[in-house]
Amino acid sequence: VLLRWITTLGLYLLRRGYRHIRPLVPGQGRQWIASLLQSMNPDHGRIPYGLVAARVCEASRLTGLTPSLVFILYLDLMSHRVSDIREMDTSIGCGWAGILFHPSRVKDDAQPSERLFNSRRLQGLLFLNPYSVDRYQRSHPDLFFTRAPDVAITDCNVTSSQLAQSMVARAAGRKIVLMIGAISAFKGLKDFLALIHSADPGQFFFAIIGCVHWSTLGMDEQRIRDFYLSHPENVFIHDAYLESEEVYNSFISCSDVIYAVYKGATGSSNTLTKAAFFGRPVLVAVDSDLGELVLAGGTVAVVE
Repeated sequence: VLLRWITTLGLYLLRRGYRHIRPLVPGQGRQWIASLLQSMNPDHGRIPYGLVAARVCEASRLTGLTPSLVFILYLDLMSHRVSDIREMDTSIGCGWAGILFHPSRVKDDAQPSERLFNSRRLQGLLFLNPYSVDRYQRSHPDLFFTRAPDVAITDCNVTSSQLAQSMVARAAGRKIVLMIGAISAFKGLKDFLALIHSADPGQFFFAIIGCVHWSTLGMDEQRIRDFYLSHPENVFIHDAYLESEEVYNSFISCSDVIYAVYKGATGSSNTLTKAAFFGRPVLVAVDSDLGELVLAGGTVAVVE
């Protein structure tokens, strides 16, 4: 208990101190500190359930209405702490549910690993991945699970995105292979780098677009950092979030192939929807949920 108290106090003081010096820290340093905080505390940067409960209670007080159900739109961003979940159970006075974009992989009778199942008031979950519904229903037959369609915004104006135009100019007629979105371990970045090294730089140009979640990369983090600092000429990197869906779509539209080999990843991805809208081929792993979705569509070529 004493060690836990000391660790909690140390993290609190570290975060408070960092807030004051953060504007003075260069971008690479900020990423390193964020990774350190994330590794020391998996809940760093996540939303506590207690905050949701407080907002619900305040809304109820102001409106005089009592909620029948609290629905959280992005459960993946919520805290992992069981004490947080139980605090919400105690505070809101009603059931709750939400969308889980990236469920844990569940096969046969294995139990899902999400801690939200410690809640006494959880009513069920909504998935974008059709294969998750049956897996979770078998594990928790007393709860409700269903699927919603994975929709995507397809607004696009290529001329408005100087970043996408810069990528095309750099490619100089070579085939553009694009990895886009939040870059984390499940994206298969390590394999993507291996593909870059094995491809003919005279024919293929590779783009990695999206903010890197360094703390997820494990033992590969330093090697990938080194690649980002000194990468081949046929690679275009933008390590930051994009300002809009329109800019995001401009990269899809300007690319020749979309890389989505998310090995072992669960959940859907609107990369498929966007690629289909813009008529771009997508590379996926056969042994993944995205692979199953693509194979179910029938218009595929399987390459070993």
